[in-house]
Amino acid sequence: MDVFAEALVEPVFRGATMQKLMRMTERVGRNTAAVLITGETGTGKELIARAIHRHSLRCCKPWVDINCTTLPEHLVESELFGYEKGAFSGADARKEGLFELAHKGTLFLDEIGEINPKVQVKLLRVLDGAPYYRLGGNTKVAVDVRVIATCIIAWRSSTSTFRRFVTGAKMFSPLPNTTCDCTARTRDLLLTLLPPSRHIPGRAMFANCETLS
Repeated sequence: MDVFAEALVEPVFRGATMQKLMRMTERVGRNTAAVLITGETGTGKELIARAIHRHSLRCCKPWVDINCTTLPEHLVESELFGYEKGAFSGADARKEGLFELAHKGTLFLDEIGEINPKVQVKLLRVLDGAPYYRLGGNTKVAVDVRVIATCIIAWRSSTSTFRRFVTGAKMFSPLPNTTCDCTARTRDLLLTLLPPSRHIPGRAMFANCETLS
C-alpha cells in the first residue's frame, strides 16, 4: 500500500452525522453479511467500506478491490471468477479470479451496478454461498468471502442483486459537506503525505488549519 492509500485507511470526521455513520461501521463490521453502501460520487463510500473491513474479524485477511466501471464488459466474468488455460484466445495459463484472491477476506466491488446483469446472476449465487466454475473449467471453486459493494442511489431495487444486499446490510453515505469534516480530512491527509519534519512550514500551516476555517 502506498503512502496515499495509507492516508485514506483511517477516515477522520468531526461532524455528528459522519461520526454516527463511522460508529455504525463498527457494528456492521462485526457482522458477516454482505454490505451495500449507496451514495453519490465523492461521498466517501470506499472509506466506509475500508472501515467495515478494519472492524471485522477478517481485518487481517486479504482486502481485494475493483472499480467495476473500469472492467470491459467482456472481461468482467473472467476477472471476478477466473479462467482456465485455453478458456478463450489468449488464456495461456489458469488465472485465479478476484473471489479466490479474496478468500477468507473481503472483496470490495465499487459501483456494482455497472456489472452486466447476466454476470450479476452468477454473482448472486456466489453471494448465497454456492461454488462456481472458472471460465472454461469443470471443477467448482468454493470461497469464503465477504462482499462489500457500492452503488449510486439511482441503482434501483428492481434487481435481484440489490435485494440480496438489502437482506444483508445497506448503508447510505451522506455527503460530508460541513467545514469541520472537509478541514479535518484535508489536514490529516496532508499531514500524512508531508515529510515528518517540523521545520517544513506547510506542516505547521495544515496542523492549524482548523483555526482558519
